[in-house]
Amino acid sequence: MALKRSLLVGLAVLLVSAPAADARSAFHKIGDGPVWADGERYAAVGGGGWTGKPSRIIDDVTRRSWTLAPPRNDCGVAGAAAGYVLWDCSVPEYTPLLQSLETGAVSQAPGWDAFVSWLDFPVRRDDRPYVSGFGARWLRATYWCYHCGPQFSFVDWHSGAFRGLLPDLARHSYDVDLPELDRRICAPLSRRAVEGEGRFEVEFAPEDYEPPWLLRDAASTSDRLGLYHCGRRKPVAIPRCRFGGCLSRRLGGG
Repeated sequence: MALKRSLLVGLAVLLVSAPAADARSAFHKIGDGPVWADGERYAAVGGGGWTGKPSRIIDDVTRRSWTLAPPRNDCGVAGAAAGYVLWDCSVPEYTPLLQSLETGAVSQAPGWDAFVSWLDFPVRRDDRPYVSGFGARWLRATYWCYHCGPQFSFVDWHSGAFRGLLPDLARHSYDVDLPELDRRICAPLSRRAVEGEGRFEVEFAPEDYEPPWLLRDAASTSDRLGLYHCGRRKPVAIPRCRFGGCLSRRLGGG
């Protein structure tokens, strides 16, 4: 009888404590859609594309969150960094807009006109320039057209300074959060060249570089990713992705 009583008491404790454990979970749903974050303070949830939909802004310092409507109904969030949200708008001329999260002021991104002029050929709706990266110092300007893959240039959205294709891309990495933008990759590592056509002869696969590590995209979506270490030629083995496509990867904090 004593044994049965102890079993019943134990079962009751289990049933009572289970909901309490769920209630203490550190995770809860905050919204739907893509997320942009600067890794320091702000994050923007949802509102991407040219949807004109609002985005939810989260301030990790004050623990405050609010809904931020786009400046126009043809805009969508393209990034959040250094106290600003970058809006990607479809008209006129696809000019990105900056909005301060402290004051709410909206302005055009300095230097974008220099990038469009540098392209030196008519911009059409089907193959337009757009922002594909937004950091604390630089935005990454991209042009993707028929028979030429994505080509990256960079605009300092504080000063308006423009930099076209970086020199020696095979042995340099860029970081849109750094004032100097690019840094030389440690030997014997380098970026992987890929086939390309169009006005640029050589293209390189995306990579994440946080010394002493280099995370390089696989040659195809079914291949293993390449994780390399400074001073070593042989990569660290990473298993194949379970569902065949290693489409999202990040490197940071060791």
